[in-house]
Amino acid sequence: MKYIFVSKKNIMYILGLFIILILFILLIYPMKDNSSSLTKETFKPLDTMKNNSLDLNADGNKETISIITQNDNDDIEITSDNHTYFLSSLCDNNILSTHSSFWPLSIYIQKLSRNLYPDIIVQGNLNNKPVNYIFTWKDNSFIKVFSNDNNLLGALDLNSNKTPECYTLNSFSGMSSFNSFMILDKEILDTTSDTNLNPDIAIIQSFINVIEMQSELYELPNIFKEGISPEDLSLLWNLDKENNTYSFQNGFFYDDTSNTKGKAASYKWNLNFEKYSSYDNSKSQITIYLTTELINDTTYEISSFHQK
Repeated sequence: MKYIFVSKKNIMYILGLFIILILFILLIYPMKDNSSSLTKETFKPLDTMKNNSLDLNADGNKETISIITQNDNDDIEITSDNHTYFLSSLCDNNILSTHSSFWPLSIYIQKLSRNLYPDIIVQGNLNNKPVNYIFTWKDNSFIKVFSNDNNLLGALDLNSNKTPECYTLNSFSGMSSFNSFMILDKEILDTTSDTNLNPDIAIIQSFINVIEMQSELYELPNIFKEGISPEDLSLLWNLDKENNTYSFQNGFFYDDTSNTKGKAASYKWNLNFEKYSSYDNSKSQITIYLTTELINDTTYEISSFHQK
């Protein structure tokens, strides 16, 4: 029998390599997990009840972003070390959004261009009509890059090498209201004529109709993926239509995954509805988070949804 003798020096060397390998793994995996989590949570609106500190002008310092209410209007206040900015100052009549307990502002932070600065996406209402804005940093101040009154706004190609593209339309008007654009050097480039809209808006409009219909649902429309969770579907029968009515307010969507051909394989949707209770004449907002998946090369179906 042969014996292999390993010197103390070699043992220490091997042990050192092993420790380095373990430390490397521990460093890499949290980074991957955080990146994945950030991607998944990208388009959840900021929790405006918390103190949100973000670097919005790429100077390495964090600014504080919050909602303030004055004269029945909501404004967004951004505070840096030496300056305070009000986004209403960039809007018509210095009004960003009408204050409403049942139609609050939604704020998303995401890079929609190849610039260093993240963009501020705002959805709200002006006298109970939807309004969308995109703000960004330019030349030592914030500017308004885009605004319109459609009820759907989307962002695509966020996780690819392509320049992100924004989609906007009114769900009730359909494709006749559709526009797309890119933000290049903080300017809008209209890409409507060159864009084929992937998400099936008809599917989303059918879902909105189901929520808004005043009677209880007796038969499921053909918009749901086979095998969708019964728990998800149960939401449709738990809306208490006898005492509540629902009206679509606005929504946001983005592509979540892509297939091998580079086509969006799934979309995430955040859909906001006004809920009116005839029991006590109160109004509130419900949000439904919804996923559509590509079933074949041309058709999307709803694979999951849940209420906030």
